[in-house]
Amino acid sequence: MVGIPQPFFDWDDSIPDFLAKLRLYLQSQNVDLADNAGAPIIGKDQAIGYLRGCMRGRALEWFDEEITTKQNWELTNLLDNTGQANLVAVNGLNAD
Repeated sequence: MVGIPQPFFDWDDSIPDFLAKLRLYLQSQNVDLADNAGAPIIGKDQAIGYLRGCMRGRALEWFDEEITTKQNWELTNLLDNTGQANLVAVNGLNAD
């Protein structure tokens, strides 16, 4: 997977296209999204860092205002009430 270019995202870009490119890029960088070991959580924190590096313009402003500077208390509360360690486990509970 060497040679996958870093994707960039701005406000008017296609979100599904960007996410597909981001997933490939993270894989090429050996970022394991399921790696929730340690403190801080390695896979998640690496992915958030790469994601922020992909943001441009208005999308970067939004990301910094809504994601970087705030704790996602709703997501934290969801995980607290499931008894699961991470969102991968929560998704497994919801799988058909």
